[in-house]
Amino acid sequence: MSRWGTDHEPAGFWTILFAVCGGVLLADLVKLLFAALAAGALLSSIRTQAPVQATTPGHLPARRGLVEVQPGSDARPHLPGPVGARAAAASWACISGYIAERNGAGWTQRTPLEPCVADSE
Repeated sequence: MSRWGTDHEPAGFWTILFAVCGGVLLADLVKLLFAALAAGALLSSIRTQAPVQATTPGHLPARRGLVEVQPGSDARPHLPGPVGARAAAASWACISGYIAERNGAGWTQRTPLEPCVADSE
């Protein structure tokens, strides 16, 4: 009888190490499986959505924070900068001298690039 009160020796260092590594590997494989399933579901839902219609270049819809310029004038539109536009919940801003549109992740530059003048930061 061993000092642990059983007939077998306690698990050695390598046995415990391999058991822990095997458990971590199994958990990672399960996470990978769920991530692959989620990515497949996301891609299939994206494929079934209708494509988004782009606005015609040069035309800015009337939204908060936008001062439109009359057609035929050479003046650039005056828009708030990104800080001022975010504070005013505006949909458009002038970033680095070009018009940008607010989206869920931040700002997207319009293409083709349209020049503007920033009235604030």
